Amino acid sequence: MSFAFGALLIVLLLLPGIAFRYAYIRSNSLRRSLDFSLLSETIIMILVALLLHAIGMGVARSAGFAPDFRLVYLLGTGGVLETADFVAIEKSYLPFVGYVLLLCGTAALLGYGLQRIVLDRGYDQQYKGLRVLNDWDRYFTGYVLPAPLRSRLNFIWVDLLVDGSAGNAVLYSGVLENYSLNREQVIDQIFISSAIRRHNPDLSGAGYAPPPGRRQDQAPNYDLPGDYLVIPFSQVRNLNIIYNFLQQVDPEDEPLV
Repeated sequence: MSFAFGALLIVLLLLPGIAFRYAYIRSNSLRRSLDFSLLSETIIMILVALLLHAIGMGVARSAGFAPDFRLVYLLGTGGVLETADFVAIEKSYLPFVGYVLLLCGTAALLGYGLQRIVLDRGYDQQYKGLRVLNDWDRYFTGYVLPAPLRSRLNFIWVDLLVDGSAGNAVLYSGVLENYSLNREQVIDQIFISSAIRRHNPDLSGAGYAPPPGRRQDQAPNYDLPGDYLVIPFSQVRNLNIIYNFLQQVDPEDEPLV
């Protein structure tokens, strides 16, 4: 057997660890939220995959399926296969694929569930190895708030002071919908909806000059008609975040009909 086939088999066996790790560290950002080294990521995925396979093998044996480790060894190392081995491969192909898919689905659910527990209880702030979110994710998802407030979070409103033409700046406001991070874990782009373009503040110190016939406090605001406004973060000078919460209504205060 070729070396490429052995490498493919190893990747298939590592898929449960990859699924678990991805489900655990994924965030609302459009790219990965944490920047771990390749070595640490590989070690974590191998350890998780070995643990999951140990559990999976135990379940398979209890269900009456005895895995042929000799065959797995030959396929992984490129050993010589006999005619009976090819017959065994043909019979065990579908069960093996089903086993890998089932274990990957279980791993993804376990990773997501562990992420929820870690975030809800704040373990990621106490133990560095359990980190899920970076600083941007914490502010842009509301996890910087105490749990009682976070449970009532409705939406996040942002004000962005953006570099404009001729040295002026433009103030955009809207509902934060999504964001992306670059390789340095810095915001790359921000996506907002219900966007409003406010008057251009002059940051040179001369102040804003309104159009003729319009007072300073009558500077125009514009509702942008698009569904989403995408702003490169490299052009953002300042960012203001406003958390909006659902109002809690006391049943005793509701009017009787």
